Amino acid sequence: MNASRPIDPRVEIGHVHLKVADLDRALAFYCDVLGFNLIQRMGSEAAFISAGGYHHHIGLNTWESHGGTPPPPGTTGLYHVAIRYPDRPALADAYRRLTGANIRLDGAADHGVSEALYLKDPDANGIELYYDHPRDDWPRTASGALAMYTRHLDLDALMRVATAAKQEKVEDGTTPAESSALTSRDWELRTAVFQHFVDTTRAPTVAELAKQSSLSELEVAASLRRLGDHHQLALTPAADAIWMVHPFSAVPTEYPVETSRGRYWANCAWDMLGVPTVLGLDSRTTTRCAETGTAVELGVRDGQLTNKDGFVHFTVRPPDFWENVGYT
Repeated sequence: MNASRPIDPRVEIGHVHLKVADLDRALAFYCDVLGFNLIQRMGSEAAFISAGGYHHHIGLNTWESHGGTPPPPGTTGLYHVAIRYPDRPALADAYRRLTGANIRLDGAADHGVSEALYLKDPDANGIELYYDHPRDDWPRTASGALAMYTRHLDLDALMRVATAAKQEKVEDGTTPAESSALTSRDWELRTAVFQHFVDTTRAPTVAELAKQSSLSELEVAASLRRLGDHHQLALTPAADAIWMVHPFSAVPTEYPVETSRGRYWANCAWDMLGVPTVLGLDSRTTTRCAETGTAVELGVRDGQLTNKDGFVHFTVRPPDFWENVGYT
């Protein structure tokens, strides 16, 4: 159906305004996870967020919905909000953010004209994150009409794009877009992560950190990403769990550190000495020389090495450690 007098082609949708039950929860999703900027907030009742400094692309309010519930199935209303990204790497970064925050997708598809991710925000509003293929690549019929379709979208390939893009930023020395100044809340969380390692010999989960703090799981996940961006800890390649907080490793390594509290894992020979130093305990580690494969046993007693033969060889310059901290 076509209007006899078409709308001015310069018209575009400027923003969407959503009713939410909890403003802080909504902001944790849209700002901390997706990365929108908070432009203005009106107490606990409304907030305006955008990308690139626009006055607002999304409005959030609790004027008629504070503490409310999503509409039941079978009712009319908004199906989803579609947020368009400029290119595939930007969409891939959004997928990495969602994965890191443990947010489940409802679906993902290649529509020929675009690639899209589908999910729900904390208030069950439908969200589509997508980017458009170049217009010249849009599928068309023999008569020239658009011929959109729905096909499988390879999410593993999308994650590889995100990983490659992040590595490029590290190599050229730029700051990742999601980085921002660390807050006192971030530092408190970092302390909680470190203390959890000390007390339990393992890394805490996002759920555990949320339970012991006043933060939601979304807020915890976003805080962990900021800490990772600032090299205060390291997350797994998928950014969905803690990998290491020096000197502790969350996964088994070649450097088990046996103490009276149990077995800790160190990330390297240097961290192997850091673990008993942090704990103030004696320790013993049996490992091997990476060069020759020879078994090596090192211990710490009363703050001193029990075996002072040998040396530690750093194959990577300290300033370059974080280019590939897992290898280092």
